Amino acid sequence: YTTLCNQGYALCKVKDYHRALTILEKARNGLEMFPRYNLHIIYNDLGICYFLLDRYQDAYQCLLLAQRFSQNSMPRIFSTINLACVESVMGYTERAIHRLNAIEQEVETHKLDRVRQKYYVNSLLVESLHGNMVVEGRILKALAYPDRYFPEQTRYAAHFYQEFTNSDKEIVKHAWRDLYSPCGLAYWYMDPLKLLSEGIV
Repeated sequence: YTTLCNQGYALCKVKDYHRALTILEKARNGLEMFPRYNLHIIYNDLGICYFLLDRYQDAYQCLLLAQRFSQNSMPRIFSTINLACVESVMGYTERAIHRLNAIEQEVETHKLDRVRQKYYVNSLLVESLHGNMVVEGRILKALAYPDRYFPEQTRYAAHFYQEFTNSDKEIVKHAWRDLYSPCGLAYWYMDPLKLLSEGIV
């Protein structure tokens, strides 16, 4: 099931969303048999898939669960960023901004640049959907931390937002899929017995 989760998210990255959804839902159904602390990754990635399929409420519920079950900072930060992006596209931009502001200091001091690569470019999406035209500082931060796998997407987004400052948020509403940088998680190899609680083993 963990392999299915990774496969499903990989399909999301190549925009094969419907096939990804089938695989991710199968992974979720299987992983739900195991202790909850192993579920944050599947709920996060399934939430991303729902979001990209315009199933916002399903995405929101999955990402709330991902947040609840995350025990480490990076997965929790990632699910928080995803959740804020969903909220902003749904129109709850004030809530989304508050959510991102609450983790900004943790992001800035985090030992992994990866969280900054995802935070700054997605905070631009949230700020822009809120109608904030003063985003030059965010643009510079995003360019300072380009996505290590898709740096061209960061540059594209930065250029888009530079143009956006002379436009309005309606343009962002139509382009959010190209601007959103999904914060996906992956299962690494795990001994299947470690998925079970000591009482079961």
